[in-house]
Amino acid sequence: RYPLISRDALRAEVRTPFLAAPFGWGLPGQARLLAIDQRYRTDFDETIVDTTISPRTGRPIAFQTRESRDRITTRSREVRSEVRLGERDVAGLRLGAELRRETTRGPKDWSETTRNVAGVVTGVNDSLTESVPNARRDVAALSLSGGSSLGRVRLEAGLRWDWVRSLAESTETSWTPRVQETDRRWSYDAGLSLNLGAVQPYGRVASGFRAPNLEERFYRGPVHGGMDVFGDPRLEAERSVTY
Repeated sequence: RYPLISRDALRAEVRTPFLAAPFGWGLPGQARLLAIDQRYRTDFDETIVDTTISPRTGRPIAFQTRESRDRITTRSREVRSEVRLGERDVAGLRLGAELRRETTRGPKDWSETTRNVAGVVTGVNDSLTESVPNARRDVAALSLSGGSSLGRVRLEAGLRWDWVRSLAESTETSWTPRVQETDRRWSYDAGLSLNLGAVQPYGRVASGFRAPNLEERFYRGPVHGGMDVFGDPRLEAERSVTY
């Protein structure tokens, strides 16, 4: 049966303007707080029927029916905050912070029944495994960015620090031992533009960072017809530079 896939999301956002007055200056600003709670769920039921053929007669002598039930749930809860100072189109500064926790679990139970050609049950085998072990990922990030215009020239730049820790527990039904991986990365971007009226040349350089999610590291499960896909617990983070 085709998988039942669902996504539930709750989102709350609060914004408030304010007027900062350092050294007597009137500096407009805005504070923003965003909270998100998301749950992803995949239910996958699969039935595989196999036939055992006698090598002597070439006729069926037994039938095996294997029914498996995958129940994978991933939950992500995060809080983001941002403070903006100044006017974005003239000279502005943005300070940001992010906290996020992702958890996942994927119990899988299957049963295999063997029948002879007369339809009599000759064997039953039940088992409980995990497509995804109990795992979590904690993320913390800080960012600072801003821009300023001087005549026809505008400069924008930003800096971000990410800390990501992924942890998978090992249980009797886990396919992987206890694994803990921590990724840390500084990212940056800088851009310069020149306003010439109808033409505005623009150049930018930026670094990128993406840590593997829990399924990419820890998933192990079927992709139809008995073929399995394995995650890589030691998968390294992706890094890039864009010009």
